[in-house]
Amino acid sequence: MEWLGILAFVLILCYSGYPSRVQKAEKSLKNAEKKIKALERNITGGNDMSDMIKALKGKKCKLTFVDYIDFIEGTLNKVVECTVIDADDEWMKISFTSKKANKKSKEEKIVNQIVRIEHINSIELSE
Repeated sequence: MEWLGILAFVLILCYSGYPSRVQKAEKSLKNAEKKIKALERNITGGNDMSDMIKALKGKKCKLTFVDYIDFIEGTLNKVVECTVIDADDEWMKISFTSKKANKKSKEEKIVNQIVRIEHINSIELSE
């Protein structure tokens, strides 16, 4: 009977390091996934494209979106003339003039908007 208790104690000692091994394996898996994503971006040209978009900072351009986007107060625009304020790998901050049509007067106001890059179909640089 005592040997059964000793066997259980030995098994507990053997598997006590199991959670730390799982954590190490999860860390190495996350690192491998990050490296794979970086390699995929290099193959597909993701880094080059994001560098080109980052180079648009401060320039005026026309953005054509994949679908109509409701920017502000119900105005649906597919092509927007804007100035690129900032950009990173996934998002672009733009500034454009919104023409809010009232019945009495036409107001224009400058709007800063953050847009996902994947929603942009094409970018045309305007001079």
